Amino acid sequence: MSQQQNAAALLRQAADLLNVNTSDRSTQYQHLHQSLVTTNYHLLKELDETRRNTSTEVNQINWSNKQLKKTHEELV
Repeated sequence: MSQQQNAAALLRQAADLLNVNTSDRSTQYQHLHQSLVTTNYHLLKELDETRRNTSTEVNQINWSNKQLKKTHEELV
């Protein structure tokens, strides 16, 4: 299950809590909160990795572009 699907499932669980009696609700909210915190942590980690990868790719493209310009100038 993807992190986005996991987050959606957790939100559905939160909505279901409205139908649970009060004594069970507190415990379930605590479990739900911990699950949301964990999911958020994983999503932030995934976002950081995507940013790093994108930054590396941009640097590689910029380097290639500079090399292409340099080669073009030498030919002209």
